Amino acid sequence: MTNEQANKAMEYFFGIKDANLNIKGLTAGDFSTVKKKAEFLNITDLTELTKMLKEEVQIKKIPELNKNTIGF
Repeated sequence: MTNEQANKAMEYFFGIKDANLNIKGLTAGDFSTVKKKAEFLNITDLTELTKMLKEEVQIKKIPELNKNTIGF
């Protein structure tokens, strides 16, 4: 997702314009996940939302969570 796309997603999911996001590796799924968490935790602050988005990207980089295995 480009920076422009990420900022449009921030507006779409959270209603925050001109967020100036610059996080590499974001996907629409990250925004969806963070939106659900933020609604549950009643978080609306841009700084905290940005932190949560960065954490989602970091979670995807954990090798143990990205094994290409099938089954249980």
